[in-house]
Amino acid sequence: MIALIDGDFFLFVCTYPTKQTNEDGTIELIPKTLDQMIESFDIFLESILGTTGCKGYIGFLSNRSFRKEIYPEYKANRKSEKPEGFNELREYISTKFYNVLGLEADDCITICKKNITNSFIVSNDKDLLKCIPGKHFNQQKNEWIETSEQEADYNFAVSLIAGDTTDNIKGLKGKGVKYAEKLFNDSVIRSILISLAQEAYITQLGEYEGIKEFALNYQLLKMLEVYPNFPQFEIR
Repeated sequence: MIALIDGDFFLFVCTYPTKQTNEDGTIELIPKTLDQMIESFDIFLESILGTTGCKGYIGFLSNRSFRKEIYPEYKANRKSEKPEGFNELREYISTKFYNVLGLEADDCITICKKNITNSFIVSNDKDLLKCIPGKHFNQQKNEWIETSEQEADYNFAVSLIAGDTTDNIKGLKGKGVKYAEKLFNDSVIRSILISLAQEAYITQLGEYEGIKEFALNYQLLKMLEVYPNFPQFEIR
């Protein structure tokens, strides 16, 4: 089996300060040095490879996403300030992981997953875990998760209605997960789920605005399975 690793998670977990409990019981956050960050990354990577017993891995970091071009507010709610050493650690991880201009790690992993049958995904990203079928390893919880085709299709359709607050994707105004679950009921065929979601947009916004807003959110939420001239990557 080949591990497809989401490198974005590494950047944040390895730059996160070390927790220190003081004599008075208070907890202090001690910033890591760059050497400590690099050491954390190396240990983390080796731990994943050893725990999963994979034959090799392909890791990815996000590059500037095409989604930002079609929707400037994409992920605008996230803090822009990065911890000291973040960029230097990214450079180090880039010697082991890949990035593709215009694509996020999620997209690259999804495209590889579709083309490498004996692969599994390593990530704690809820979108990857819920919306991409197959085997997943959640390194934070040290557990395996299996997502079926039906579950992935259903979860993606729900996200089209509810949006994604983490990425600043609004979804259908005033509608959330419970509305989506009621709307989809027991439907499991992807084409029906997507059609139902689009009709909900049209019902609320009218045909023109509904289709336009639905198409935008579809592009923002859908992880790519195909990309023109997507390169072949070496398994490490």
